[in-house]
Amino acid sequence: MSSPDPQVRAARNHENTPAARGPVVAVTGAASGVGALLTERLAASAEVRQVIAIDERRGECAQAQWHVLDVRDPAIAERLRGADVVVHLALDLDLESDPAARSAYNVRGTQTVLTAAAAAGVHRVVLCSSAMVYGALPENELPLSEDAELRATAEATGVGDLLEIERLARRAPRAHPGLNVTVMRPAVLVGGTDTALTRYFESPRLLVVAGSRPAWQFCHVEDLCSALEYAVLEKADGELAVGCDGWLEQEEVEELSGIR
Repeated sequence: MSSPDPQVRAARNHENTPAARGPVVAVTGAASGVGALLTERLAASAEVRQVIAIDERRGECAQAQWHVLDVRDPAIAERLRGADVVVHLALDLDLESDPAARSAYNVRGTQTVLTAAAAAGVHRVVLCSSAMVYGALPENELPLSEDAELRATAEATGVGDLLEIERLARRAPRAHPGLNVTVMRPAVLVGGTDTALTRYFESPRLLVVAGSRPAWQFCHVEDLCSALEYAVLEKADGELAVGCDGWLEQEEVEELSGIR
């Protein structure tokens, strides 16, 4: 027999909605860039119960529960308590940053988030790396297989931190049994984000190493957010490349951009 109390019936009905059964998701780096877009997207999702937003400043998503702190602070473990999934997007990929400080932030931050997530009882962490970890080598097959060996070198600009994050991702499930780690490797991001590669297209000329024939693959930030949401909802797992179908030759990029 159903309860005559409308409030009791409403509570029971809410418990049966997808959001009530969905995960509690924490997003680091939630105040700007991809993190802000993903936070808004998850907060509006009918399949997500709650969003915990973490950054060094409060962002604009009013539906999220905000915590203002540095991801390297061990106190983050307490902020993650109750979360089912953590999406770690608090990375400094600005090549104009001091290299030592940037690496310290990226690597230490990822280490702290993985350790804190395990301590808080989180069962899945989603990390965002880059397709650059595959390495831009002339003998690469086209298209490059998603499970291809990571052949980039740590000396390559901006890639060393990502390679270390990939190593942390592989070690984490062994160090913390019960913790699953999903890694997303987006191609060149476009769509309102500011990266070293988008700045490349703001240059008066597109510089190319003599004798090389670069092939370009792109990823729109909205597509990356879709992939991250799939990982949050456990519809995608493992180490995954994210990008558009196909690729563009250097000549096509020059023609489309109007830059040579």
